[in-house]
Amino acid sequence: PSSVYDSTTKTSGLTNTDYYTVTTDGATEVGEHKAVLTLKDPDNYAWDNVSNASATTEVEYEITKAEVSFTSGNISIEGWTYGDSANAPTTATVDKTYAASAIQYQYLVDGAWTTTVPTAAGTYKVRAHVEGTSNYTGDTTNEYEFIISKKEVEIPSYTNTYVYTGEAIEFIVQDFDDDLYTISGHEQINVNNAYKATLTLKDSNNHKWKDGDSNPVELSYSIT
Repeated sequence: PSSVYDSTTKTSGLTNTDYYTVTTDGATEVGEHKAVLTLKDPDNYAWDNVSNASATTEVEYEITKAEVSFTSGNISIEGWTYGDSANAPTTATVDKTYAASAIQYQYLVDGAWTTTVPTAAGTYKVRAHVEGTSNYTGDTTNEYEFIISKKEVEIPSYTNTYVYTGEAIEFIVQDFDDDLYTISGHEQINVNNAYKATLTLKDSNNHKWKDGDSNPVELSYSIT
């Protein structure tokens, strides 16, 4: 006899009779298994079509591999902004309850699938996956593309006109955030109406200027 794996115990289907008892019968894993039949009265009875005179004989039965499939259709996920909490993909389900705990949500990061949720800004893919085992086949859902957007940084307000003093004048930026960007060209002495201070993002891979890109920005000011 043969049956399909379902994580429960399978047997040969034989039961005790007036002539023999069934022992060593029961298995859960895929493969060939044997039940042992033992005659109750071996002095007066013998197994039919069995060459030896043993009181016991074996009956083979098989547990075959099951097929696991996703039943939830296509999965999706909503992207998020760098630094925010990650969103979870839609729930994936399979047609075998015993394989539900094996579902993994995998992310395509730098060309490799991983269960680690990405954090850096960029374009990624997600899928649900069940790895095949010796007891059941695996399956994989669709791949869904999503984006972790760069976090926007406000360009700070600043004073753009200064009066010549004969000494170095420092370009004034309100609420300067040195965790996010650096500044250069912000100290001058001579009269000039075309000075430019440059703000450069420290992490241009994950940040961008509000309503702009991640390139350095120039802030014009003059000394009169």
